[in-house]
Amino acid sequence: ILIFMFPETSAFISTFKVARDLLSRGHTVIYVTVPDFMPFIKREGFDARIIFADKYPAGTFTKIFIPGSESLVEHKGTVKAG
Repeated sequence: ILIFMFPETSAFISTFKVARDLLSRGHTVIYVTVPDFMPFIKREGFDARIIFADKYPAGTFTKIFIPGSESLVEHKGTVKAG
């Protein structure tokens, strides 16, 4: 089962319980995301694949707090956080 959504912390958090339930039932769950969210998803124990790395390289999303990270993501000018 692939899970893909807008790259936003709260969007991912809202799927983790369902993803864990699916894993416990024997399904394979893979998140598809941009590079900035890969460590966050991996820390939660899920498999993930990076997409759109050429369009949104690591550091694209600015001032998006990713739980468990030690700092905010640095801005590289592609997307402005609101």
